[in-house]
Amino acid sequence: MAAAAARSRPLLGAGPEGIHAAALEVFDDRAFAAFGPAQTPRSAHDDLLQAAATTGLVGLAAYLWVLVALGGALASAKDPAAAGAAMALLVHAKFNPAPPAARAAAALL
Repeated sequence: MAAAAARSRPLLGAGPEGIHAAALEVFDDRAFAAFGPAQTPRSAHDDLLQAAATTGLVGLAAYLWVLVALGGALASAKDPAAAGAAMALLVHAKFNPAPPAARAAAALL
């Protein structure tokens, strides 16, 4: 679903609900019968695919830049506990979109 959303609008993405909208377009009658429209995915469950689908290549490039900058900051961190906590949040966000509170906590580290 996320790949379909990313392909539909590659430069700027399909927006915050783009994955859900793409799922509604891709689901056929059998999928709706099995899952219903309320069960269509709203997240890619992968941060890079989520960024590509919702913000396009522009947003994906910005997100990759942030990850590289954060990786550099973590590599030179003086507090291993803070670096470990930030890394744990990043690993979690790789598979499940982090809630805003977790992103704010990561920014404070």
